[in-house]
Amino acid sequence: MKTPFKKFFVNSEINVLHDLDAACYSMYDGTPSITGILGTGSNSCLFDGEKIHESAPSLGYTLGDEASGNYIGRKLINLYFNNKLSDDLKSKYEEKYETDIAKINANVYSGSRANVYLAKFFPFVSDNKKDPQMQKLILDCLDEFFYLHISCFENYESHKINFIGSVAYFLQEELAKIATKYNCTLGMVIKNPIDKLIEYHFNKIKTSLYKSNFIP
Repeated sequence: MKTPFKKFFVNSEINVLHDLDAACYSMYDGTPSITGILGTGSNSCLFDGEKIHESAPSLGYTLGDEASGNYIGRKLINLYFNNKLSDDLKSKYEEKYETDIAKINANVYSGSRANVYLAKFFPFVSDNKKDPQMQKLILDCLDEFFYLHISCFENYESHKINFIGSVAYFLQEELAKIATKYNCTLGMVIKNPIDKLIEYHFNKIKTSLYKSNFIP
């Protein structure tokens, strides 16, 4: 990935880092905090201002990605094809979503981006989150994420828990409920980290310039 950037930004230092770096930097406010990513996939880490600490690994959509878009989408598909959705939810599902299991299996097992495909089912759950069955599904998934990927950090209750990603953004009320259950303080929840990431790097450069007396 560095090669094309070097061709265009010839006088710049190019760094290619993990998405966790972007998540942590964009949420950093001067104090250590835990950041969770809940988008197509899921992950978590603790940033102390200098180093990123991971405790529970991200196992990907086949073994992990708890509470992610693809994880919740997979749960919904399971409920539908096992005839566990209420009649009302079943009718709503059939209006807009795939009902041919052969097509779903083809996308999941033969497609190039199965996790992205599965995440396309998440909006159904989010749009119907006031329904008791969908509310339980959401809370159960978020509880699993906190149990595996938040409580794994030592003294996690003493840190703010920030979240990035579309799933976190649309499930803020539910995140607050689970955070309370785990005696945590919910911090920032943003859909896209780019603006906060730019702000972080801008402030870092500005601080460096002041320290070098470049700016009077």
